[in-house]
Amino acid sequence: MDSRLVGFYKWTRDHFTEMYKSLNLTRRQCRELQNTQSTVLSLREMADTLYVLREATKLYEDSLKELNKAKGEIERLFCTLFVDESLAGNFADDKVRTEHCSVEPDIKVAAKLPTYKQDPESYLAMMADLGFDTDTLVRDGVELARPYWPGIQERINTLATEGKPLPKGLKTDETFRQFAVKIRKKMEILDNE
Repeated sequence: MDSRLVGFYKWTRDHFTEMYKSLNLTRRQCRELQNTQSTVLSLREMADTLYVLREATKLYEDSLKELNKAKGEIERLFCTLFVDESLAGNFADDKVRTEHCSVEPDIKVAAKLPTYKQDPESYLAMMADLGFDTDTLVRDGVELARPYWPGIQERINTLATEGKPLPKGLKTDETFRQFAVKIRKKMEILDNE
């Protein structure tokens, strides 16, 4: 594994460990104040603690967003390159195996689904084509029930994968691919360190 990746992982793990230790100390001090009525932390110190925790939470939430964004970008790139290499005949396996893990692309077809509010005609056509009783879903112009959308997306993916036509009401130009990967760990990142 590339030393920069190992270094990034170590840095992340070490910062998490230090944050966890600091949080435990702060919690313990707050519990002492509550349980023993001591003055380990004054209300002013607690106010500052709350402020710091709020700001630290924002930083970690922003970091998590950036990590997920980078992961998503690399998943899309991995899936695209994997398909290109497979189609070119350069890669015959269904996954990429390394010493540490195996990674398998998970590419699904999804579609922008019409809603009753935005496009009632397309919505009812799609639902009827999927086998729903539209009178159960909508009556007198009022939407009575909504389907489980992830299940509908899964059905659309199955139809597309099998080469079958998409349900009526869906626009083929509003379909797209969702890229993800399945990762199976073989060994810990630091096992060879």
